[in-house]
Amino acid sequence: MANYIFLVQTNPDDIHAGLDAIHQVTQIAEQGHDIEQVFFYGPGVGYGHHFLSFPAGAPNLQQQWLELAKQYAFPLVVCATVGSQYGLEAELPPEGNLALGFQAGGLTDFMSHLVNADHLLQFPAVKQGQAGAKGHISFLFQEPATQPAARHGLDMLLMAASLELPCAAIYNKMALTQLVEPDQGPDLFKRLDMLADIFEFEGFYTTAEALQQAGLTADDLRVPVRLLTPEALDALLSTDSQHIVRF
Repeated sequence: MANYIFLVQTNPDDIHAGLDAIHQVTQIAEQGHDIEQVFFYGPGVGYGHHFLSFPAGAPNLQQQWLELAKQYAFPLVVCATVGSQYGLEAELPPEGNLALGFQAGGLTDFMSHLVNADHLLQFPAVKQGQAGAKGHISFLFQEPATQPAARHGLDMLLMAASLELPCAAIYNKMALTQLVEPDQGPDLFKRLDMLADIFEFEGFYTTAEALQQAGLTADDLRVPVRLLTPEALDALLSTDSQHIVRF
């Protein structure tokens, strides 16, 4: 049997997406596969809030997660760092507001599970590539620099690089704004410089078409980016990547 890790980034308010995640996890568990971890990240950390409530008549997704985890003996892990950004204090009441049955964890723990997992399922549901080289992780950035998901993705990429995991960072035309130094205001992506300067990370990729559509040139980008043909990019995602994490 295969082992799975789940990455949940859906806001608890999105009942449809939450039910879809629970349904898919249930199916995998009923088939006898091992669930190594369900990791709540981004807006998904809200599932671990002690005071989370749902509208009258709506399913209690938090309770469903707790019952499912108890039945199949897998951990529900909330990212402590991102949780603090959403008002979650990573201790049980009265010291904090972490719901009983959830545990606080970090990206180090998640990445160590991910690199050893056979399959990653990410919610909101995205199409996963076919498993390829063991341990190779591709980060596919699709959101502009203004979106929190972009910064959450950078956090995860930095952790992967610090652990010296083989990985690639791929940017579409909207996400290329993350690689441009702002003319004014805070530089939310200054930590990208750490990838190149400290970790000697060279795995930034895009296509010439995406660069042109974004109205940019390679000289506008703060880090060296390799230009791939659409065919080479497809091979990187479909053949060379064991896991694809989308932000």
